[in-house]
Amino acid sequence: MFEIAIMTGAAENPVKPVIATANRYTAVDLAACLRIAAGEAKTDDNQCPGFVSTSAAEAMATCKDVGGKLSVAERPSLQSLDVNGDAQSEFLYDFTENFSCDGAALVFSCSSLGCPVLLFEKRDGAWNTIGSLSSYDSIRAEVLAPASGSTYGALRSGCGGARPCDELWYQRWDGSAYQSDTIEVRGHVVQFANEGFWTLLRDMPVLAEPTPYAAVIDPYPQGTEVIVIGTARDAAYKYVSPCRACKNGFIDPTALRKTL
Repeated sequence: MFEIAIMTGAAENPVKPVIATANRYTAVDLAACLRIAAGEAKTDDNQCPGFVSTSAAEAMATCKDVGGKLSVAERPSLQSLDVNGDAQSEFLYDFTENFSCDGAALVFSCSSLGCPVLLFEKRDGAWNTIGSLSSYDSIRAEVLAPASGSTYGALRSGCGGARPCDELWYQRWDGSAYQSDTIEVRGHVVQFANEGFWTLLRDMPVLAEPTPYAAVIDPYPQGTEVIVIGTARDAAYKYVSPCRACKNGFIDPTALRKTL
């Protein structure tokens, strides 16, 4: 049965049926991946998909350079889904959920928007990266019905686990890879822009919605740096991330200046 997402804001994304949902994939032997990465075993996609062993080999070298030792998680953290309807699985992979650097854990730390979860597809016998999601939003990724003329559906993510569904991220297929497009936030659509760091020119509240009368998520003092994620479609407000542990929200753009 198709699922339909209903939003109540003034600016909405078109409603499309869900045709696939990401599921946990456990048929990976991380210890085997580590042996392959170290050159102690041959590549074997049945035990360890090539993109996992390749990333482990790169991380092993980085970890060793800082005096650490690469170790594996207790169980694999990998999701599979079919984004183009060809009955072949693509995979969502977050390196930091599967491996760590003992003795130098922070060498693989991530940004305030979370760790990247890469989407891999096997083409002509080789694994290729065709998209990237945030670890905060990839727990329950969904594939929506594709646009006319395309076999690749749009991606929607943002729900699952302990994270409430106050953000839904949409990615569109551009012919060769997925690109972040819009975010639905409490009934409002944000056009993704990734504008980098901006600085508050005065004390300002971060708001739950793009209106001066919205509920205040948190106040921040002049000089605070925030990451501008995008711009609301239905009002001239920037959607920002104030810090790694903070809730994202809206700020009047007149109170922001691009950080030099």
